[in-house]
Amino acid sequence: HLSMFIFCNDDGVYDFWSCEHVSTLHIINRNDEAASIKQEITTKFSHDHTNWGKTEATLFAELVDTQKGFILDDKILVEARVTVNLVNGIKKEVQFDFAKEE
Repeated sequence: HLSMFIFCNDDGVYDFWSCEHVSTLHIINRNDEAASIKQEITTKFSHDHTNWGKTEATLFAELVDTQKGFILDDKILVEARVTVNLVNGIKKEVQFDFAKEE
């Protein structure tokens, strides 16, 4: 299976923090965009709920089957987006910006 996991943790001592987000996993079909797999999940992290995962986004055997259109030149194209909508009780300092080139 192809899986996606997200972890949100404030290392502070407070128990009242929360973070609401929308996550999208998009597995792109190279032959037919309409056959692409797209899953969107909305959840809220807090001190007692710090991770979320989709353990079975799709079967790996389906992705590597050349007839299905997901694999091309031994590569699978996967896009993952996380949009944070509301943050409470967490420092708003950016720890890492994936959009910047290193």
